[in-house]
Amino acid sequence: IIGLSENYLLFFVAVIGLQIAANTAHGPYQGIIPDQVQPEARGRASGFFGFANLFGTILGVLVASIFLSQGMLWPAVIAIIVTLLATSAVCWMFVPETPPETIRPFDGILTEARHRLQELRLHPAFVWLVVSRLFFFMGLQAMDNFLQLFLGKGLGESEPELQTTAVLGVVILVAVIGSIPAGWAADRYGRLRLIAVACVLGLISALLMIFSQSFIQVLAFASILGLGLALFTVSDWALAIDLVPDENAPGLYMGITNLGQAGGDALATLSAGIALDVVNNLQPGLGYRASFGMMAIYFLASLLVLRTVRSHITDSFHTAKNIDKTTS
Repeated sequence: IIGLSENYLLFFVAVIGLQIAANTAHGPYQGIIPDQVQPEARGRASGFFGFANLFGTILGVLVASIFLSQGMLWPAVIAIIVTLLATSAVCWMFVPETPPETIRPFDGILTEARHRLQELRLHPAFVWLVVSRLFFFMGLQAMDNFLQLFLGKGLGESEPELQTTAVLGVVILVAVIGSIPAGWAADRYGRLRLIAVACVLGLISALLMIFSQSFIQVLAFASILGLGLALFTVSDWALAIDLVPDENAPGLYMGITNLGQAGGDALATLSAGIALDVVNNLQPGLGYRASFGMMAIYFLASLLVLRTVRSHITDSFHTAKNIDKTTS
């Protein structure tokens, strides 16, 4: 439908439909992996999961760019259709899925919602992890959404669109290279520790970008963020799996973690955009650097929220230990 769209309204409806379809798949896609992998290997599995996500992003952008740069819309659309059909067929034919032995009866949407909200109240570590994820992606999107403005109007570069693509490409490429080793490290050193390192790397990258004076410097500082993205993509997913309130409903709760990613994009665009305009009104040209200041604030907030996640995990551990002692 996107390929056939001849007016904005039809195109808008088609994009909404695509988003609904994609988000319908994201939860089950993330939830089925824990069914196939033992807990002690989930860090390594998340490394391959992160690698596939990031490499797929690079490959998709590359293929689409080749077609669209030549004005070939339909080959680009057909490539998307073929890819979706092929990956669906591979999953259907080669990924085994064993139905759970016991299924809790479904008593209606309102009853189900109340039950899940109660579960979330009893598992605050998972909720705070989603909040931390929200702030991390706000930091990531603050750079993504305003980088071209900074390069073009802040630094006065002649080809900001091409250079923005180069910077984002470096971020994703570094993340792809680091994702599988990061998965191994998540199993060896712990998920929460690696997420904290990812937030610190994002914070350092943002602070350096505030003072960058050239495209080369932006490229170098962005690579630091790429390493942080690799650590975060892998460790955050693995920790979320460890913390799901109901092990029989990983698809549902991993779908909830996507709220952090989707919400981060919207909130970062709004808040960093406002900061950019306010600072530009005070001193023209400085606002483009203010967006990186907001980026630093978001990564710092993500890091600080991790302290709350850690405290709730520790409390849960001690509670479980006391129950075991009482039972003994």
